Amino acid sequence: MKILILEDEIPASERLTKLILEIEPDAEIISTLDSIGDGIDFLKKNKPDIIFSDIELSDGLSFEVFSVTETNIPIVFTTAYHQYALRAFEANAIDYLLKPVKRVDLQRALARFITRIGFERPLINYEALADAINRKNVIETKRYLVKYGVKMFVVNPNEAAFFYSVEKSTFMVSPEGKTYPLDESLTTVENDLDNKRFFRINRNVIVNIAHIESMKSYSKGRVQVKLKPEYNNEKLSIVSAERSSHFRKWLKGEL
Repeated sequence: MKILILEDEIPASERLTKLILEIEPDAEIISTLDSIGDGIDFLKKNKPDIIFSDIELSDGLSFEVFSVTETNIPIVFTTAYHQYALRAFEANAIDYLLKPVKRVDLQRALARFITRIGFERPLINYEALADAINRKNVIETKRYLVKYGVKMFVVNPNEAAFFYSVEKSTFMVSPEGKTYPLDESLTTVENDLDNKRFFRINRNVIVNIAHIESMKSYSKGRVQVKLKPEYNNEKLSIVSAERSSHFRKWLKGEL
């Protein structure tokens, strides 16, 4: 098993090498590189069986290495990013390991690779993965500042039950039913949210799937949702006609 390691932190690369050789004594670490440029040059002339790659190298994101070389070599990403930010590519890459790398996680990754030997892997869209990570990172860290008179405090939009807009003012409703005025537009809020959990059902309302209590058919193939806590504007709880088909796909996790 010939292995390439892309890692710009020497302690991390040394630890990873040690763990790999403990688990697979016959493995060969053919090179340890720390930059995009070195990675590209190496892969133009060599083809390891598997790559262990950090996401952030000394000169940028490692996705650029694979985008330029268009390799279909199995890759295990090592990263300090939170697990939530990596859901987008867990099914595409062989695996990902959170730093500091744990022996049990490395064993799992190597076992997963071994079971796939002999099977062709489709090319991975690393540019899309990079975008997904960047977006998820924003989702993880985004906060809104709320002002009540002279008081100020911070809220996390991803903890909301739903959002609504009335007369160009935007409001966030918490799971407890508290309403907070926001300075952001509803479109800005929509762009900051996890689109697997939140959906804008019409011009005025964004809902959290976990807070849809029930749904019923409405005229012209539309759907009316009942939220918890309750939203008392029935007209604005109707999924618009142009969003209805996407809403159904979102409910099934197809978006």
